Amino acid sequence: MSTSEAAVGVVPPPGVAAEESGLSILRSDAFADRLHHGMARPTQLGRYLLVGLGAVAVGAGVGLFFGHQVDVALAILLLGAILVVGGILQYRSFQRSQAHWPVKILLHEDGIELLLDNGEIRAAEWSDPKLDLEVHSRPSKRAGGFEVTLLWRMDRRIPPCPLTPEGFEHLRSEVEGRKLKLQEFHQGRPGREVRLYLIGPTAPPKPALDPGAPA
Repeated sequence: MSTSEAAVGVVPPPGVAAEESGLSILRSDAFADRLHHGMARPTQLGRYLLVGLGAVAVGAGVGLFFGHQVDVALAILLLGAILVVGGILQYRSFQRSQAHWPVKILLHEDGIELLLDNGEIRAAEWSDPKLDLEVHSRPSKRAGGFEVTLLWRMDRRIPPCPLTPEGFEHLRSEVEGRKLKLQEFHQGRPGREVRLYLIGPTAPPKPALDPGAPA
């Protein structure tokens, strides 16, 4: 994404870091680290469980094989092999998800950009007709105020990304200032409610009615 002089000259609000090519709104603190590790933990535990059970099954199958219970041994060996392969596949899936973890989220005058852990870049201009973002905001003692999460719905491989509350306010200001589609939904009790924001492209203008056309 190109960087304009206006984007470089913007003074970021408090809590938003200034980058050479835009404003950084990705949260990077202890809470963000816990969120990252928390998302990875179920996959890691599942991998260890599958591989561990598979290894036990293979060992039992080998023991039964030497105990001359060939049919049962082969069945258990097959089950063990399936479990081990499942664990390996889950590990590869975990690696792919880690590779798509954002290490930077930058706001530019002309759009938003994500730099992923594998070096790839995802970007969308404000004028992109396929712009599709989702933001969740909720009160959180763990986050020291509000927990704000961005979902990049244009690529489902990218996991939910933690934003700074100030960064989200700047994102919302950009969206509102450019008259993009912004839908807001509230769920839960006051003081503990979750706010959902859907961000999309500007709706096309309605065609003007022909005054000479019959009603």
